[in-house]
Amino acid sequence: MKLSLLPLAALVTTSAGFAQLPDIAIAAAYSNSCNVNDVQTKLIASGRFGSVDIIEVKASTPVLADLTPYDALLTWTNLSYNDGIALGDVFADYVDAGGGVVVATFATSTTTNNRYLAGRWITGGYEVIQTQSGNTASSSSLGTILQPGNPLMNGVTTLNANSAFRPTGTTLVQGSVVAEWADGKILVAEGTMAGRVDLGLFPPSTDCSTAYWDATTDGAVLIANALEVAAGGGLVTANFCDPAFNNSTGLPTVATASLSASATSGVRLEAMQGPPSEFGYFLLGTAAADPGIMLSNGEFCLAVGGSNQFVRYNVAGGVWNSLGQFDATGALQNFVGTSSSGYGFDLPANIPVLNQTIQAGDTWHFQLWHREAAGASNFSNGLSITF
Repeated sequence: MKLSLLPLAALVTTSAGFAQLPDIAIAAAYSNSCNVNDVQTKLIASGRFGSVDIIEVKASTPVLADLTPYDALLTWTNLSYNDGIALGDVFADYVDAGGGVVVATFATSTTTNNRYLAGRWITGGYEVIQTQSGNTASSSSLGTILQPGNPLMNGVTTLNANSAFRPTGTTLVQGSVVAEWADGKILVAEGTMAGRVDLGLFPPSTDCSTAYWDATTDGAVLIANALEVAAGGGLVTANFCDPAFNNSTGLPTVATASLSASATSGVRLEAMQGPPSEFGYFLLGTAAADPGIMLSNGEFCLAVGGSNQFVRYNVAGGVWNSLGQFDATGALQNFVGTSSSGYGFDLPANIPVLNQTIQAGDTWHFQLWHREAAGASNFSNGLSITF
């Protein structure tokens, strides 16, 4: 039985296709209900999780049986845990049992006793960012992405905060830094131990306080990515022909993918940095080609010839039509009602024309074609997805 569910939002319980959605829980010592409600609401709205529950850790300490129904946990503090030592012990047991844990500010930084995971969490080497280095709270933005191909950074292009609460120290106990704040402080780090990700980010957004990370930027995407990776899930993706040739905005069009409960394949395709007001749709191929073929203003990177095939996801009517139009921000708005979020494309399991169904274990290759000014066209980067 799951522990102490707080009625802050309806739970998402559906899963789709064969890309199974992880069940996660928030186990945070938070100062007000907006903080935890904001994070839970954004994670539910992502459509990337089977359930998003709340576990009480301020007034009591869960036991291992309370945690094992979940694939990953998210914890942070700006109040005290009931018992930081006991919670550190049970979280270590949970990781040993195959669970994933994402630890965020202030639990990754504070020197205040009982506001960081202690006990076996520290003595057993479960930390990624070394805790208790103190807090930095000045304004900042997304800095260097040291591992741009890491799934932790999928879809993360902007992040700003008036008070970017983050660890002062930059020492790791294990693993590597994936991305930094603009001042070089750690934003996200991944452990070598399975199921371990740490964030130098306070999870609530400006929807609760103007001091927090800007809710119009990609903090929620980063937190969801961290939980997927910690859960051992997320998509297995690889980019090719990346970056794409610049479009008429002077930037390359960027294709990304995420888990989606609304797609029969379990995957949503999205695109950003496109030329505003122009139309585009997704292509699928049996193989990638890098380098590809120069066409119009871009590079077509799906293999052709021999047994290689590619198809267009713009079949008129029904779920096979991925047609979209870039809005003023360069995000591909869905034009034909085939995305539950309004953006991108909820990829169906059935492939048009080829009369095939995407199967678990398959790898398929995707690219977005789109219009440019004066009748020209262009392409996004390519994206290989293993289902």
